[in-house]
Amino acid sequence: VVISIVYFGMYASTMSKMVEEHTADVLLPGLMIGAAALTGIIQAIRWSWSPFLSPWIGRLSDRQPSRRPLFIGSLLFGGIVFAVLPAQLPLWLWLAVLLAAQLGNTAVLTLLDAVASDTAARTSRVAFMTAYTTVTDLGAAIGPFIGYALASQLGLGSIYWLCAALLLAVGAAWSAARSKAGGSHAIGAPQK
Repeated sequence: VVISIVYFGMYASTMSKMVEEHTADVLLPGLMIGAAALTGIIQAIRWSWSPFLSPWIGRLSDRQPSRRPLFIGSLLFGGIVFAVLPAQLPLWLWLAVLLAAQLGNTAVLTLLDAVASDTAARTSRVAFMTAYTTVTDLGAAIGPFIGYALASQLGLGSIYWLCAALLLAVGAAWSAARSKAGGSHAIGAPQK
């Protein structure tokens, strides 16, 4: 639920507001781009690379003894990037961080689906995938509400720091569970 609240809910629903706070309007040679258009361009970039990047990430994780290290690494990467997003950086550097957040989004969600698929293969597939889909949809549904409710109280930057803390906490929990369970026999090991 936490990952879908962060990525599908809080991040997706507040990204245009974050872009607006950081950019206002971007002046390119002979062209003024507003924050909404820039957000659309950033989203379009993510959706255009996903059909290529997601399968590559999946194949990369298939070659590993366990998907967990890549999944944990992508969570930690996402957490670090979210922590940097509220910073006042030069525009070009801030846009690079925003693209890194989109890259983290692609990696985390691809690996989460792969781990869920591995787990479903060892359990009741229909029951597990139904529960997984329901939990993901629940997070996506309540995430925007949580994001905007907290943003009005704490400010938008605090929401991104909260997202960073949540991703880092989930990454730490998966890392601790991996250590406790003993490597490749843990959940997330690809089936050969």
